[in-house]
Amino acid sequence: MDNKFIVKDSDINGKGVFAVSPIKNGDTICVMGGKELSIPELKIKYQCGEERLSDPLQISEKSYLDLDEPYIFFNHSCAPNATIIDKHKLVAIRAIEPDEEITYDYSFTEWADEDFDDYEEWVMECKCGTSYCRKVIGEFPILPKSLKNKLLKEKMVQDFIIRKFKKCRDQ
Repeated sequence: MDNKFIVKDSDINGKGVFAVSPIKNGDTICVMGGKELSIPELKIKYQCGEERLSDPLQISEKSYLDLDEPYIFFNHSCAPNATIIDKHKLVAIRAIEPDEEITYDYSFTEWADEDFDDYEEWVMECKCGTSYCRKVIGEFPILPKSLKNKLLKEKMVQDFIIRKFKKCRDQ
């Protein structure tokens, strides 16, 4: 495990990941690890009850990362202190203090491909408890327009979302 964080009980949801020492804005916290799955592979795992739709991290338009521990324990927040860029690199978007839970906004990472028809429009109840809580976690398109524009301008989302947004905008 990376020496920047530890896993322990979280007020957000079960277990969470917490900073061991100060993390500066812009620092790479980790590169998320796990097995890369295609949409057909993920569909089989989901249909067999081996996977929850909220667990894998989308890393491209047609693939997901079945997260290993400890990466599966990073919780969602509507006021995150980290985000995922490139394919699966978790970076701090503000300073993170020791013993502070490291969170990212799951909606910043998700925009399902049309091939994943079991998926529908994925949403789940948010339990982050922040004053900014949207009460629902869903795909990138449901985010407020001003937030989407900020994320895209500052390149605070994965490359596939930037490409997909540009493609939608250009149509």
